[in-house]
Amino acid sequence: MLISQTRVDFSIVFLCIIFSIGIAQLNVVKHNFIIKKERRILPNSTSVITQITQSPTACASLCSIQETCCYASYDRKTKDCYLDESCCPQSEPSVDALMLKKITVSFSCQNKWLKYENKCFYFSEVEKTWDEARLTCECYGSMQVEVGSSGENDFLKKTAIVYNQSYWLGGNDKQSEGTWIWASSLTNFTFTDWYPSEPNNYNHGLYYEHCIRIERKFDFKWGNANCRSRYKFICEKKVE
Repeated sequence: MLISQTRVDFSIVFLCIIFSIGIAQLNVVKHNFIIKKERRILPNSTSVITQITQSPTACASLCSIQETCCYASYDRKTKDCYLDESCCPQSEPSVDALMLKKITVSFSCQNKWLKYENKCFYFSEVEKTWDEARLTCECYGSMQVEVGSSGENDFLKKTAIVYNQSYWLGGNDKQSEGTWIWASSLTNFTFTDWYPSEPNNYNHGLYYEHCIRIERKFDFKWGNANCRSRYKFICEKKVE
């Protein structure tokens, strides 16, 4: 079923309801789509497929069966269907086009996400600043990871050890020095795993250390860091 951020043509909704029912009958993972009208994807390095299709539903169908597709756009005038693996693709205004964001409905985690208890976790392959990482997680329909228990922390730490990387977590003390909170839920820490000398707010030039990461050099314990530093990051979302 297509879910619109604005008003959606009845014909598109009807066709996509049929499409969703067909998927359910085939007993495969079901995908819904959020529509953003009057915008189209700019073809770039993350584009997967460019193809002529006869309708937005056909374009959505292509995205649904293409595992790496996160976003699609359809141009009613040219009938071009663009599939993109980025969940935050570059786009531009276009009165004849619409963008379709794929939402996966499943009882398991999608490709490149790891399952622990009732959550799915994404360990990024690229480095970003803390704020960039937070925005990227939101684009994935998730949030920066918030560690709520020793078991969850052990899972994150063991995975970080396997990848041998440091990762941003979703906490900071930007609002009040020394008062650490999880930024997405605005809740206080109920569990910590600080390295013995952390947090120390050591000044690196102009900016203090107000963000938190799992640090490889600290035996994969927590350390504070300059929020403008670049690390890989972890996103989390509940199993749907």
